[in-house]
Amino acid sequence: MWEDIETMDTEKKNPQFYTFLAVPHSNDKVFRIRIPYVFIRVASVLAVVSLLAVVFLTGGYLKALKNTNELEELRMTNSKLEEEVDNLNDRADSLRERMADLQEFEKNIRDMLDLGEDTGRAATVASHQVSRSFSRSRSNLSALPSGTDGNYMTNALGFSALDQSATRKESTDIREVKQLTTVLEAEMDCLNEIIGRLNTDVSEWKAYMNAKPSIWPVSGQVTSNFGYRKSPFGRNTVFHEGIDIAANYGVNVKATGEGVVERAGYYNGYGLCVIINHGYSLKTVYGHNSRVKVKVGDKVQKGQVIACVGSSGRSTGPHLHYEVRLNGNPVDPAKYMQ
Repeated sequence: MWEDIETMDTEKKNPQFYTFLAVPHSNDKVFRIRIPYVFIRVASVLAVVSLLAVVFLTGGYLKALKNTNELEELRMTNSKLEEEVDNLNDRADSLRERMADLQEFEKNIRDMLDLGEDTGRAATVASHQVSRSFSRSRSNLSALPSGTDGNYMTNALGFSALDQSATRKESTDIREVKQLTTVLEAEMDCLNEIIGRLNTDVSEWKAYMNAKPSIWPVSGQVTSNFGYRKSPFGRNTVFHEGIDIAANYGVNVKATGEGVVERAGYYNGYGLCVIINHGYSLKTVYGHNSRVKVKVGDKVQKGQVIACVGSSGRSTGPHLHYEVRLNGNPVDPAKYMQ
């Protein structure tokens, strides 16, 4: 008896089973389920471990989801940066073409003014600056993360602050290049306008200088100046509308400026005469020639042979009568002759 009581006390202190009773309200049979105590303890431990695992995995999933979203945003930003870089590349190519045009403009102006070779130094420096900035941005862009390799979770968890730093640096470089390109484009517009006007002005100036009668038509001594003089054919004082240059018979007479032949042949007292219209309201007259080598309508260059010295018309001997007319009025040729 005492042994049975001791056994029952031991079972109460160290139960081996838990018994669950299902008692119906009717007279049906009572159901009894016996579950080992060890199983209950193992199940409890497993439940706690499972709960902790769920909490840990949920936290990891949320973190991975956040990084995944950030990575996707970064890829979108990267795609926009690539598009901006491509646009900047197009703008840089356009700038290089415009710089080349500026260099050509500058070269033409230097050629016109005989300034020598130093073409496009400012434009070249600007072009190199654009190229350096663009290359730096392009190399930084290549370091940014690209598409996934199929393991999306791994890529998300591997996302680091270094990628964000690279994107921020790339964005800064892009902004710098865009600012530089915008400034250069504005400067190019201004320079294009200025150099365009200058090119036109220099072209006009060069055309005027080519047309201006500025050289001697023939080498020799001036025997009669511009202005009033005693007539070689009487005692009267007459106005001499040009200068007389003594020269040997048959010596070549040259056009003193570029222009178009307006008259070539006999002309009153001038004898065999050539008249050239230089534009800019300027004309030159070459009289008393022995021979004319051009015809009306010919375009002649400065220094081109147009006639030969003679003594045709009202002349006392071989010489060239040379006039410069401005707006139809005779002016002193000495003011134009170098």
